[in-house]
Amino acid sequence: YNGGNIIGRNDKGTLRGNGNIYAVSGGAYIGGAVGVNAGGTLTNIVVDAPSAFNNTTFAKEYVGGVVGYMSGGTLSGVISFKGNMVGTNYVGGIVGRYVSSSALTLENLTQTGNITSTGNYVGGFFGEINTNATVTLNNLTNTGNITGVNHVGGIAGQITCVLSTNGLVNGTTL
Repeated sequence: YNGGNIIGRNDKGTLRGNGNIYAVSGGAYIGGAVGVNAGGTLTNIVVDAPSAFNNTTFAKEYVGGVVGYMSGGTLSGVISFKGNMVGTNYVGGIVGRYVSSSALTLENLTQTGNITSTGNYVGGFFGEINTNATVTLNNLTNTGNITGVNHVGGIAGQITCVLSTNGLVNGTTL
């Protein structure tokens, strides 16, 4: 649990990417960079799962191309996931599940991976967003294929929040 390619659980730290991060696998709370982000700052993270790693992140639930489960903190700069991902529930190209009482603003996200879920809550960027605050999404591009059972979407599998969007490009096949 809490499996991340770089950090298992990030409560306060700052992670700045300078290169590519590769594939990771595990049971739950799995992220390409961070398994659980509970207050840390992630900036300029590119997760690129090359063919040498079979292009896949395997896990059961709370699976994200960058963060498996996010309950606070920030994502900023260039955040992207390239590759293929397989999971069960709460599977997202960037974040598997976002649950917080804080507002969230995300800009310039790119997701080009294929996401396959055998369960529920699967989306191009988020498996689920669940907050009573405003979530603002600006300049997001999703061109991967997304497959799941219930609650499947190009942006998110399920959204429970006030959502503000600008510049969304969704070329996804659902």
